[in-house]
Amino acid sequence: MTLLEPHAFLLILLLIPFVVVLVKDRAFKISLGKKIGFSQEPKSLSIRGQLILGLVFISAMATGLAQPQINTEKTVKSVPARSDVQIMFAVDLSASMAGSKQADSLLRIDRAKDLIREVAGELPGIPIAVYAFTNITVPQVPFTTSFSTLDDMLNVNLVAGSLQKACTNRDNCSEVWQAMYRLPTEFTPKTQKKIIVVISDGDIVEPHTPDSIRYLKNQSIKVFAVNIGDNSEHIWLRDKKTRQVTGYDPKPLLVYDTELRYLASETGGQFFTENNAENLAGALKDVIGQGPVDAMIVVKVYENISAPFFLIAILALLAYFTLYIERIDVFNPFRLIGKRISQKPSKVK
Repeated sequence: MTLLEPHAFLLILLLIPFVVVLVKDRAFKISLGKKIGFSQEPKSLSIRGQLILGLVFISAMATGLAQPQINTEKTVKSVPARSDVQIMFAVDLSASMAGSKQADSLLRIDRAKDLIREVAGELPGIPIAVYAFTNITVPQVPFTTSFSTLDDMLNVNLVAGSLQKACTNRDNCSEVWQAMYRLPTEFTPKTQKKIIVVISDGDIVEPHTPDSIRYLKNQSIKVFAVNIGDNSEHIWLRDKKTRQVTGYDPKPLLVYDTELRYLASETGGQFFTENNAENLAGALKDVIGQGPVDAMIVVKVYENISAPFFLIAILALLAYFTLYIERIDVFNPFRLIGKRISQKPSKVK
């Protein structure tokens, strides 16, 4: 057992003044009783009993505050993190990613999040990061091998249209090629296998240039692309107060695949539509290859056991005060004085 805060045991020094107070209080009450003719010591908790309860209370409280921990071991499955591979998702965050077929259907951006979660669940131990792009590129989730961390950050990040204020033209705000220049610099330099997965509806502002593809090839980066969305989807309008659906934006949310197909094919990646995106994880596995084998390892587990000591301290304190109040009732000086007066013999008339 280990103690996180061992200095908490200094509280035991409080026992010294506690004992002094008990002895003086007891001596005073007995002396007072004798003065008024009550020579018998009151039948209540003795000094020894009070001292024991006080010792239990202070010791248990000090032990609880010291935060004792029990060190145990258990065998768990370990998935070693791959240091040779990094996968980066680049997600289109333009306003069109807020489209859906029905008002209560999942938005394009929400389906993109689900796809990222699905891939991450299939690739344990692979560092995954998420970036969002419009005409700027913004990090959303740093490289992590923790699925829970990724899931938590996806829940609060990646809101369609949240980067629209940076766009000079709200209708043309999806510059994937600009993102392809920025993202390669975010990989760890010594990473051997660098993969970018673009998720977009394909409504790209500027077409590719030979330099953009050459730059990705020089960085040895493979790009996979997922074309998400359907031409029948809309951005649904809602009342600001009631949140009731009032209609939809008549502007069509068209889906394009030309640039995404070209980007994937020219960099050695693969193109997917939303209908076959379930094959993305398998395609990525084929590229990154077999990593370290999962192993069963023994890890230390620390369990805090402060709670029982606090419970003991509270029970001891309650017992002490209960008996102390009873003692006051048994040995109340005013009650004794009244009793002493009532016992005086009456004068014979």
